Amino acid sequence: MSKHTPGPWRIGNHSSEVIAEMPADPPFRGMTENCVKHYGGYLIAESCAAEDAKLIAAAPEMLEALTKCLALKGTLELHGLLEQVEKAIAKATQ
Repeated sequence: MSKHTPGPWRIGNHSSEVIAEMPADPPFRGMTENCVKHYGGYLIAESCAAEDAKLIAAAPEMLEALTKCLALKGTLELHGLLEQVEKAIAKATQ
């Protein structure tokens, strides 16, 4: 699985960007304290349409839920995971 900036991700100070509370590893070069203050966190995506920003912000939760679903494929435990999937979808679409 690929490495990405740790979640959760959320909409930043402006509706057209997605930010994280934690920096990427290694940190994004050029992300100064002033940038973090301006965006409200560590920049993931900038200049997005508002609906796209919501979808991007939900990506870590969706990846986690889907990864767990695959790991539990064929077991009864999968049922309890549907709430997590529903929450991630709601975050991306509301």
